[in-house]
Amino acid sequence: MRLPTETRRAVASDPKRRQGRLLARSCGPGFRPARAVLGPDHPFTRAVEAVDRAGKQALAVGALLVGSIVDLSAGAAWAGAVALSAAIVLLGLVIVIAVLVQGRRDRAHDLILDGDESLPIAGVQRERRRLAAPRTQRLMARTIDGVVEQALNPPRICPRGARPLFKIAVVASVADDLHAISRALRAEHACIQGVVLAERLLSDGQSPLYGDQARLLREELHRIQKAL
Repeated sequence: MRLPTETRRAVASDPKRRQGRLLARSCGPGFRPARAVLGPDHPFTRAVEAVDRAGKQALAVGALLVGSIVDLSAGAAWAGAVALSAAIVLLGLVIVIAVLVQGRRDRAHDLILDGDESLPIAGVQRERRRLAAPRTQRLMARTIDGVVEQALNPPRICPRGARPLFKIAVVASVADDLHAISRALRAEHACIQGVVLAERLLSDGQSPLYGDQARLLREELHRIQKAL
């Protein structure tokens, strides 16, 4: 039986009900908000909410930008300055959101490394699926192979802008360990914690891969091999 028209309108206009529906959509079926699972002070919860706040700000500024462009096309002289300011702010927010999204991903990785990859939180499960995907693991393996190839067969002439970020001698000394990790990733049955560590090795500019200590890099590679 359908609700009476006035009742349906009241339900649709109820902000709490509307917020609940939006939350259910964002979490997905079977998922729960990070705040409900981990609490408001957990690093992952704070990271999720920081992304949400920045996203809402970006939407508001975007709406202001669109409105000012419409007014400018209608001949409002003041709208040009507003549109320019809104565009600059929106660009800054996009950069901030990109940084915050990476922070949210890092906090999801922390949970996975702690053995909490089964938590019913959309962001954690999204990262778990991405890392478990054979395509993701093959891409990591190809990246590792490329690093080893550059280290073992460096070009004789290397322009300053094309120099590798890693120390060639350091990486060349652990080539066998890197190849072992590449093979484990290609085998498509790698443990998810090991995949997280492998991605951090490649993506974190502070990882031993980009340092000058072969011993530290070898220790980290052995840790990754054991986790895989």
